[in-house]
Amino acid sequence: MSKKNYKIKLEPITAVHVGTGNELTMLDYKLAETKQGKRYVRFSSDSILQRIATDSVLAKQFDLLTQKNNMKEIRDFFHDNFKADDVEYFCHLTKAFESAYQSNKEKDPLDNASIVHEIYRPKEKSTPVIPGSSIKGAVRTAVLNSFILNLNDEKSEKYKDEFKKIKDIYDNKEKFKKLRFFEEKVQKEILRTSNAKEDPFRSLQISDFTFESKNSQIVGVLKSIGFNGNPKPMADIYAEAIKGSLMDTHQTSSGTISLNLDLHKFRGEKKGTTMPLFIGDIVSACNDFYSNEFYNEYDAFYKNAYENVDKILELKSIIEKTEKSKNQFLLRLGRWSQVESMTFKNFREPKTPVKNGRQMPYGHTRTVFNYDGEYLPMGWCVCTIENE
Repeated sequence: MSKKNYKIKLEPITAVHVGTGNELTMLDYKLAETKQGKRYVRFSSDSILQRIATDSVLAKQFDLLTQKNNMKEIRDFFHDNFKADDVEYFCHLTKAFESAYQSNKEKDPLDNASIVHEIYRPKEKSTPVIPGSSIKGAVRTAVLNSFILNLNDEKSEKYKDEFKKIKDIYDNKEKFKKLRFFEEKVQKEILRTSNAKEDPFRSLQISDFTFESKNSQIVGVLKSIGFNGNPKPMADIYAEAIKGSLMDTHQTSSGTISLNLDLHKFRGEKKGTTMPLFIGDIVSACNDFYSNEFYNEYDAFYKNAYENVDKILELKSIIEKTEKSKNQFLLRLGRWSQVESMTFKNFREPKTPVKNGRQMPYGHTRTVFNYDGEYLPMGWCVCTIENE
């Protein structure tokens, strides 16, 4: 089999949250002093319970607490009886999260105010991972949009009209179904196939990217902002994340991108993909798509903000440098990255005006990571092709 394999370094620039869907409460975590300072500690309640079961005094205390059904006392019991062997992993924490933690200790641990959204780690591992499937999805989005940009005017207008009718006519539930069918139809026509075996992205394989546990993880508070960085009322969101280079310490991760050249070929009855996909296509499409997304968002939400944007100016410099590179490309990954309506980007009618020759982002708010008073847009990463 003929393949081109590229070693890739993935560097998060801002916080990245690829979630599990699992929500942690104070029955699952606590703040504790360590040799490196105060840390968020995810512990195993099962491990604590197994130890309690072998201690008659502790078992009796726990039984009494469960009969009272007082979750605050049960939480305190777990925290008091937690030992080093119960630790699953540590995270750094922001000042905002530490402050919120102290306040939330006065509330029921099952109250939504104490919920932390967990990031993905392999089973029984403390090392966070960005799955290759997440990266491939982000790459696919960028490349598909590059194909859409190359549509002729007649076909582009036809898609825009169809998209607008769906948005205007149907209610939300029916609209979602119609848009899914519309996306499938557009992709089928652009890629010239509905057969998964002939899809150009079948030739693309991307490995998982694993980060060392130490100094790579943080837990913090997310907030909502409107145009020009104006704060919006929103219940606090607490989330674990992989740290980016704009934070105090961070990690990078190495992996591979592979392109199966055999699938680029048509040979008799054994067909390959409908079109070839090369590493240059990926670099160009990702840099064009994600840099444009950044500038749109920057113009609307950060450019005229008066405070909390020093880190965003640093991010802007990184975007400007990377978008011109031939061996680096931008990605935006994970939850709260808010690169919206991806495949439909060139069909949608923007709700905000054109400014400085650019259409403003679709939507009126952004969710940002509160990094000790600085706004950090979620999910920004740079990939470097280190060698073939």
